[in-house]
Amino acid sequence: MSTARHFPGCGVVSDNGVPKSVVVVGGGNTDTSVAFDTAEILDLATLTWKPAKQAYPLRLLYSTVVQRGDAFLVVGGKNATSNHDAVYEFDPATEGWTLMPQRMVQHKHRVAALIVGPQDFPKCS
Repeated sequence: MSTARHFPGCGVVSDNGVPKSVVVVGGGNTDTSVAFDTAEILDLATLTWKPAKQAYPLRLLYSTVVQRGDAFLVVGGKNATSNHDAVYEFDPATEGWTLMPQRMVQHKHRVAALIVGPQDFPKCS
């Protein structure tokens, strides 16, 4: 990683549900800086870092990352002045971010989230 950081978001990219050897780290800060708006990608096969093609969606600390299909979501977080209610999806093909229409309710700077669907629960008889 070109710059060590505290409190980043960190997600894993999958291929048809099988984790790839790619980890994306974004946001965070150092002890004396504002939050970064950069994202970096670690290839676990070669242990090399590269910058993502697009910056992290916002300068964020404490954002939560939730796996969603083969990509992941960045949920909430905070910067020096406010908490954020936004949800962004990472696109592995473009190494970019899409702002989702959903928003968090009563957002705080530390969040935990789990996305489930009907396939995650057994059918009741």
